Amino acid sequence: MDNRNEEIMCYIAKMYKEIKQEVAEGKRKMPNNYVLDSGVEFIRYIDQLVELLPPEYERIIRNDYLNERNKKWWQEYFKKSTYYRRKSEAVEAFVDCVTL
Repeated sequence: MDNRNEEIMCYIAKMYKEIKQEVAEGKRKMPNNYVLDSGVEFIRYIDQLVELLPPEYERIIRNDYLNERNKKWWQEYFKKSTYYRRKSEAVEAFVDCVTL
């Protein structure tokens, strides 16, 4: 996996989780008709990008980066070599979408 893509993915995931936590704690409010919160918009944007990916890639991005999940969640879906190959492809596809 390209280290630069991994760095970008980890940074986005960190921001995503922090903002999601702030929303859950009530520190950020979901926007009403006229007031927009850039953090909430960021969450929506990332969610929309992830939904554009093939389902297999979406599962990897959500479970490895965006959601807190058992580290070995993938074992019920992939063989080890397939998982790492698909993970690399998923991260590359996601970063490509973000950096367009």
